[in-house]
Amino acid sequence: RCLLAVACSAPFLAVHGHAAGASQRQRVLMFGDSLSYQAGPYLKQDFNPVTTSSFLHLYPGTALCDWLWQIDELTRRTAPDVVVLQFFGNHVTRCIRASPDFIARYGRDLRSAITRLRAVGVSDIVVDVGPISPVATWWSQLVATDRRVIASFHSRDIIYAGAADAAVESP
Repeated sequence: RCLLAVACSAPFLAVHGHAAGASQRQRVLMFGDSLSYQAGPYLKQDFNPVTTSSFLHLYPGTALCDWLWQIDELTRRTAPDVVVLQFFGNHVTRCIRASPDFIARYGRDLRSAITRLRAVGVSDIVVDVGPISPVATWWSQLVATDRRVIASFHSRDIIYAGAADAAVESP
């Protein structure tokens, strides 16, 4: 299983016809928390620099709501082919700590992010929470919420990272 959504994005590009053989460089925009931040030095190695540009917006402890205000601007500026949203479920920053049900808030924020991304022309979106943690008892609820939001868009171009794994591992 890919532990980071960005590692799953390269196969997603290939499966959806935006592969490295395309005539122009593919652009990947990623928003994430400490899981992606810690992997930052390795993330760019996951893509061929000749065929892929990556734009990483990663910061430890952040939640999706911390990035919503930048999604429109950064997406318009970089014109990505794929956007990756990787958030483990942090709920300590100002935008989410006041939310009594932070899982529902993540769901609303994910719906908002996907809607905003699609409004500016991004169709390929990969979402991931990250690896299972026995400390985070709410992890499975967050994964289920993300999957429900993704399914509500009825699009093959918006996937949970685990689906990208299955797409490249199956015949």
